[in-house]
Amino acid sequence: MTLDLRVGPAERSATEATYVALAATATDKAFRPYAPVRPRARRTPAGIEISFLRRGLLDADPWEPIEIPLGEDIESYALEIARPSGPARKLSSSSPTIVYPATDIVADFGVQPAALDLTIRQISASVGPGFPLVAHVPVQ
Repeated sequence: MTLDLRVGPAERSATEATYVALAATATDKAFRPYAPVRPRARRTPAGIEISFLRRGLLDADPWEPIEIPLGEDIESYALEIARPSGPARKLSSSSPTIVYPATDIVADFGVQPAALDLTIRQISASVGPGFPLVAHVPVQ
């Protein structure tokens, strides 16, 4: 949808020459979920547990240490792990914690990696993948 706008000083008439006409096209960018933050990776017997904090668009800026509202119809995340060769390993989760299975780690790296290169996105049911968190995360 294209909007025709006139921009200028509030105290003047919109028909004066001090106003500028411009066209703006609305996109879904404002509705995409924000990138998650604070990625962590730690070894467990089952594999590497990858966790992060989600961010939200609605009521998500309290100063108290509380869980923010989801702001989406469902909670869904897509995670990509860069591998030494071949395409990225893709995992998905309905929570901000994902286990990278030990069998997949051996198949992808051969040994336990010291760090992982991750791309994590929250998925919106209405607009699709949100902005990515791209991070190099040490495995603890």
